[in-house]
Amino acid sequence: MTNTPDPDAPEITAPDTAWWNQNYQPDARTLDFVDMAMRQVEGCRDYLTKDEALPGVLRVACIESFWVNVRLLTEYLVKFTTHADDIHVHDLVPNWEEPVGEVADRLKKDWITASKHVMHFSKQRTPEDLADITPVSNEDHERIARDLRTVYDQFCQAAGAPH
Repeated sequence: MTNTPDPDAPEITAPDTAWWNQNYQPDARTLDFVDMAMRQVEGCRDYLTKDEALPGVLRVACIESFWVNVRLLTEYLVKFTTHADDIHVHDLVPNWEEPVGEVADRLKKDWITASKHVMHFSKQRTPEDLADITPVSNEDHERIARDLRTVYDQFCQAAGAPH
């Protein structure tokens, strides 16, 4: 078997941007990006909680991806801290209201953790006394992913999107 292309085979080309613009509307693209963030949270959670043999650099990449996407989804679905030029939850679900209750309160605290320990080189990330850092357990990763899934499913239902 060779890797030489068949000269008689028709050339396969990707559709141009006009085709994509017509067939993959901005709302669908947004829903896909929100869904991808949720899948990153749950997928990274699975690696962090179920794969003890994960090499160090991959473990750190999973931790960071987990927290970046926790922060992203919390900003989008709970805190509404996007800038004017960002996609806002109300672009897809105009009547979406900020979630309230224990799940929302916990996610807001998780947003702070993500901001201080992953997104910024904060003093909380590098305290003078390492005893001041609260480790994140497998149970914490599970709970955070479950909390986000709860709000995400509510969002998908309100947006009329599969979840």
